Amino acid sequence: MPIKRRSFLKSSVVSMAGMSILHSPGFPWPGASSGNDFSELLSKLIPINDDTVEQLWENKIDDPSSKWHGGYVNQYDIPSAHSTSGFVVRGCIAYCAVSSRYHRSKKLKADIESALDCFLDIQHEDGTIDLYSTNFHSTPDTAFIVNDLVPTYKMMQDMDSVELRDLLDKMKSFILRAGESFLVGGIHTANHRWVVSAALARLWSIEPREEYIDRMDEWLAEGIDQDSDGQYHERSVSMYSPICDNMFLAIAKIHHRDRLYEVVRKNLEMTLYYIQPGGEVLTEASNRQDKSVIGNISRYYLAYRYFAIADNNGQFSGVCRLIEDKMLASIVGYIPYMYEFAEYQKDLPSPAPLPSGYFKYFKDSGVIRINEGNMDLSIIEKNTTFMVLIKGKVVLQSIRLAAAFFGAIGQFIAEEVSV
Repeated sequence: MPIKRRSFLKSSVVSMAGMSILHSPGFPWPGASSGNDFSELLSKLIPINDDTVEQLWENKIDDPSSKWHGGYVNQYDIPSAHSTSGFVVRGCIAYCAVSSRYHRSKKLKADIESALDCFLDIQHEDGTIDLYSTNFHSTPDTAFIVNDLVPTYKMMQDMDSVELRDLLDKMKSFILRAGESFLVGGIHTANHRWVVSAALARLWSIEPREEYIDRMDEWLAEGIDQDSDGQYHERSVSMYSPICDNMFLAIAKIHHRDRLYEVVRKNLEMTLYYIQPGGEVLTEASNRQDKSVIGNISRYYLAYRYFAIADNNGQFSGVCRLIEDKMLASIVGYIPYMYEFAEYQKDLPSPAPLPSGYFKYFKDSGVIRINEGNMDLSIIEKNTTFMVLIKGKVVLQSIRLAAAFFGAIGQFIAEEVSV
């Protein structure tokens, strides 16, 4: 009966006068009064999160002889720190939310604690975890997890429940042990500097140590890898550019580094012109693994929502509405982040239409974007994919020219474009 139950929850929660969707003693949502924009959003997200928790339970490792006991496997049936972290975050959301069918569930709390016990068992002495597919004793992969766990920790902490003391102690223990690796560890890719820096900023917010700030400043002193168009070095429009935005925004908020707001704004303004019909984004110019992969705008939700509200920006609000309308499930995991900063909990301004009828040349990225009516065209220089054309329901994705159908020999690459 999941559909009927979900429908009942939506109708009953929205009608609860004077109660926010996430509300219990010591768990304030400053802007989430009944009936406001954010409250309505949560009424849609919480049931989706409950369904996700149920799906994740199927991936639990229940083997007392394994160091992964209490942890979770990934989509390849391999034990994974990131999958385990995903359960902790989603489980904590469900535990906190009054509208959740797992609110204050004893079973859920026990499983979250078991997952945290697993975290502490698999964590190396240097504070890191492994990403089995590629990175071992990995500082940045640990930082990704800490960036998720700190807002989740604060969300649970503000429930002000004695029953959560052991759970919170375990979560904080993992976070602080991880922090030791951030003070000395290195990174693999450009965006990892900002992921580690944001993790250091968040660590400082629960355990103020000047060493965290000093190390963060060392990374920031390298300079921001943003070009004149507003794009970051990796040009990863569907993955790492939005991650950079989220990390810079966290650092700016926690440590009053106001110059970083402009970095994020500049990227968001540019990205408006990378949005293709239906909410997909142009990935063909990426330098990372999302190159020529279908991706969408959903990872930008936090940054667009923050600045839509902060700047009363109707176009940014329009992006948020597009994501909510077409990609709602993709933003459920952002709930702890929206708890972290009260600005997220205010009403979005009235949405304005997204840019249309434009010709944009992003010189540093070598990308031309043309939009006219129902036609969307991208031309890319120094790239084996030199064109993407969308016209109505017709999509010509990643157009290439080559001397042979298979192989990399004889591929046409446009050295430059002229406008």
